[in-house]
Amino acid sequence: MFWQVLTTKQFIGLVYVIIALTMAGLATVETSASIDWFTAAYNLDLHIDRVTFNLGQNSVGYPYVAVFASVHNSAPFNGLMLSDANYGVYVNSTTEPFNVHGSSEVGMSDSAFQRIIPGAGSLNMTYTFQILIDTNATLTLFLNKHTTDLVKFVGVTLYFWSSFGRYSIPYCYQLPENILTICPPPRAAERGGAGAG
Repeated sequence: MFWQVLTTKQFIGLVYVIIALTMAGLATVETSASIDWFTAAYNLDLHIDRVTFNLGQNSVGYPYVAVFASVHNSAPFNGLMLSDANYGVYVNSTTEPFNVHGSSEVGMSDSAFQRIIPGAGSLNMTYTFQILIDTNATLTLFLNKHTTDLVKFVGVTLYFWSSFGRYSIPYCYQLPENILTICPPPRAAERGGAGAG
């Protein structure tokens, strides 16, 4: 009965109003989801528990560094898809700088995760990777010499898939104090080939 009273113009106008209200509702939902995503992403807590080096003979067959880490999502949001993470480890001491080819970087690698960081939960991000080969001898001597004043820097960049595309959040911690800081500059890329790592 209601539809029979409407003229064609009124009916078309009503259809446009319904479409506009639907689109506005969808935009509100999308905006709310984006706000939740960014709020959760920016409130992530990356914790570096410790970093260990194995520079001698071992079962994997090469010198490596292990970064024991986890990331905690304090928000109830379940839409943070971690695609991968880039790790960089640097060493120094309070009395002497470490330097190989103009850098204190001793290891770097990228690990694929393809995991969701659960809402109000944590994701283990512990990762083991090869030491840069040409730093091994110098690093061994440096670690043996600086048992009490060693400083380690761990840089971790988290990469996410979002509705806006790939998104990254960088972190850097100084150990043993676990202080959020700025990492030393990464090693310059060498010409004529890929670096070891």
